[in-house]
Amino acid sequence: MLVREYIPGDEQKILKLFNVVFGRKLDLRFWNWRFIENPYGKGIIRLMFDKGKLVGQYAVIPTPLWVKDKVHKAAFSMTTMTHPDYWGRGIFTELASEAYSYCKQSGIKVVFGFPNENSYHGFTKKLGWHGFGRVKEWAI
Repeated sequence: MLVREYIPGDEQKILKLFNVVFGRKLDLRFWNWRFIENPYGKGIIRLMFDKGKLVGQYAVIPTPLWVKDKVHKAAFSMTTMTHPDYWGRGIFTELASEAYSYCKQSGIKVVFGFPNENSYHGFTKKLGWHGFGRVKEWAI
């Protein structure tokens, strides 16, 4: 299988995979706003293809993180997905590792996120994330 970074034109395949994995549509305008027009930089997106078919994605978006009055380069992990026919093959961890290598080279110090029930185990057991329990509510 082929692993590579996102290139313009992959959007329709990404949206189709999203629909298969999550059972709902993702609007292209929203996807562009999130990953291409992000004011802190374009998303870091790694894709896996099997004979031209998109079977996995791992993506983060650059996000500043304030810790003790200092801004750090960080990335927010989101929209992790593997086609159901390919579950259990290590696609998630391979794509995440590829993205993290790029993040490190780019000076990103931390990747954080709020994994759903399906991916929490992979993040904490396979990728070394530190879980802090369930977030029940987020308020500003």
